[in-house]
Amino acid sequence: MVFAALGLLAWRLRPDDGAAKPAATVFVPAAAVPASNAVARAANARPAEPQSSSPGREFIEVCGVGRRRRGEPAPDWLSALDGQFEQALAALLPRLDAGTPGQQVAAAVLRNDTERAAQLAASGSDVEAYRIALRACRSDVALRRAVAYVQAQRAAPAASGVKWHELPDPGPLPTACAALSVERLEALDGADAWPWLLRLGDSMERADGAGIAQALHQLGQRDWPQVRARPLSAAVARLVGEEPTLHETLAMVQAVGKEASGLLDGLPATIARACRAEVLKDANRRQSCEQAVRRMPGMATELIDARMLYVLEERLDLPHSLQAMSKEERDRTTRVLSDTALDMTDDLSCANVSRIGRRLSMLAGQGELAYVRARLKEVAAD
Repeated sequence: MVFAALGLLAWRLRPDDGAAKPAATVFVPAAAVPASNAVARAANARPAEPQSSSPGREFIEVCGVGRRRRGEPAPDWLSALDGQFEQALAALLPRLDAGTPGQQVAAAVLRNDTERAAQLAASGSDVEAYRIALRACRSDVALRRAVAYVQAQRAAPAASGVKWHELPDPGPLPTACAALSVERLEALDGADAWPWLLRLGDSMERADGAGIAQALHQLGQRDWPQVRARPLSAAVARLVGEEPTLHETLAMVQAVGKEASGLLDGLPATIARACRAEVLKDANRRQSCEQAVRRMPGMATELIDARMLYVLEERLDLPHSLQAMSKEERDRTTRVLSDTALDMTDDLSCANVSRIGRRLSMLAGQGELAYVRARLKEVAAD
C-alpha cells in the first residue's frame, strides 16, 4: 500500500473496492524497516542503462554521501545513509523536546517510548499530545496482537516451511496507556470525529450491534471537520524549514514511517465496513449509514476515505461529492504517484531531497487527498 519514494513508508497502495479494515487487527510494520533500506531498494529499482546509450544514467548522486554507480550493491552508501538517519533523529529530538506538548509527545514516540508518551499526554490537557499518544498506544496493542498471531501460526503444524515476516519486539508493556481513553479525547475536543470513528471500528471488532448503531448515529448528526489522520508527522513538520535540509527531510521520513502502523485506525473509511451492502437491507441501518455518509466529505483526508466515499455513495444511491474518488481516478492517481516516486528516488541529490521534504511536510499538514490532487494538477500543467 505504499508509493515508495525515499522511504515514504506511510503511503499506501489502496485495497480493491471494499471495506476498510480497522487498524485494531492490522499492523503495518513499516517502521520496522530501516528507512535507508527502503531508499536503497527504490534507488536501485530501475536497471542501469548501458553507459554507451546514456552515460548520465550510470550513476546516482546521493545527498550527504556522494556519487555512486546505479544498480550495484551499495553497502558503503547504505551504511552512510543509516548514519544520516541516526544523525537526523538525534538533531530533531531536542528540538521536539523543547517544543509544544504535542511535539514533546512526538519525541517520545519517535524514541519508541510509548510509556513516556502516554505519561506526558495523561498529565496535561493538550489535544494534539493526546491524539499522538493515544494513536501510539493503540498501535502498540495492534503490534502485540500481530506478534501473538504470527507466533501462534508458526507453532501450528501447517506452518512448516512457511516464511513469516519478522515483526519488531514490542518490548515492555506501556502501562501508562491505561490512563488514556477515547472518552477523555472526546472531552478535550468535542468537534473531533475521530473518537466516534474509533468507537465504530472497535464495535465492529466486538460485533457489538448497539455500539455500531450508536457510533453511526453520532457520526451522522453533525458536520465534522477533517479527521487529523497524521498528528505525529504534522508535529514534526512544523519544525521543518521552507527549504528542508537533508536531516529535516530524513526526520520527516522517520515520522511518516512511524505513523504508518496506525494510519488506518479511525479513518472515515471505517464507515464502509459498517455499511456493507448486505446490512443495508435493514431500514434503520440504511438510514444511519446514509446520514453518516453524507457527513463523510467534510471528514475525508486520505485516498482510502475518498475511494470508500465514492463506493458508499454508489451503494446508497447518493449523488457523488467532490471529495469522492472513482476507481478510474484512483487508478490514474496511483499511476501518477508511482511515476513520481520513481522520479524522486531516481535523483537523491540534495536539491531533490529538499523537494521531497517539502512534499512530505505538505502531506503531513494537509493530508493525503489534498496532496495527491495537488500533484495531479502539477503533472497536468507540465
